[in-house]
Amino acid sequence: MNKQKTLVYGLIAGSATIGYFLLFYFIQPRLFFSLGVQWASLLIFIGCMVLAVRNGRRLAGEGQYPWQLGLRAAFAVYVLAAVMYHLFYCLLYNYGGPELAAIQED
Repeated sequence: MNKQKTLVYGLIAGSATIGYFLLFYFIQPRLFFSLGVQWASLLIFIGCMVLAVRNGRRLAGEGQYPWQLGLRAAFAVYVLAAVMYHLFYCLLYNYGGPELAAIQED
């Protein structure tokens, strides 16, 4: 798997997840903590992980794609996207939206 493509898909997943949560934060901050919103964000992660594995399979050619490479690519995408999201969450929680602590407490 091309490491650059894995990085690109990880950045896409992280950016899309951040945009997704910002959308709900700007609509109504209480929606940011909704369980449906939280669980639905995993679809972005899974979609980008699948795209990274499919792209790696296409780059590998006609031969059988080793599952270790697919797992490594999918995991790298997930880790990069999760790190981006959690950095965003910490920055938003501590500096961007002071009302989030009160909302989460409720």
